Amino acid sequence: PSELTVEIWVRLSEVSYSSSLFAPLIRSIGSDAASGFALVISEAGKWQFLIANGDGTSASQGARSGMLVLSDAAWSVCTATSSVVVGEWTHIAGTYAGGVQRIFVNGVLETEATGVTRMSPNLDGPVLFGGGCEAATTQCGD
Repeated sequence: PSELTVEIWVRLSEVSYSSSLFAPLIRSIGSDAASGFALVISEAGKWQFLIANGDGTSASQGARSGMLVLSDAAWSVCTATSSVVVGEWTHIAGTYAGGVQRIFVNGVLETEATGVTRMSPNLDGPVLFGGGCEAATTQCGD
């Protein structure tokens, strides 16, 4: 596809961050971790939208106790300016169209990345909600 929109409503009751990984809210990632998309909470407590471009390879899904380790060469990341707020319903949306990747928080555009020339979204794989976390990077909520 040439366009993609991924969105989720989330209310976190708690969240913790790893020093190097992220906590996924919604994701669909291929077995080689070089195709897919994800809305996540970064290690800095920011909302992020990730899309794969199909370039390069990444560590397998078995790496780091089931947590994906994604290659910077294979993924484009768009990080929101606002931080996660525990206990508050938040609408997160990530879009890709025309080479531009965007992340919206509560309907407001926060960040966009231009020059994203390819997207490999893994539309044939399962979509997971809140799955794939390790003990050091978890979130709980509705």
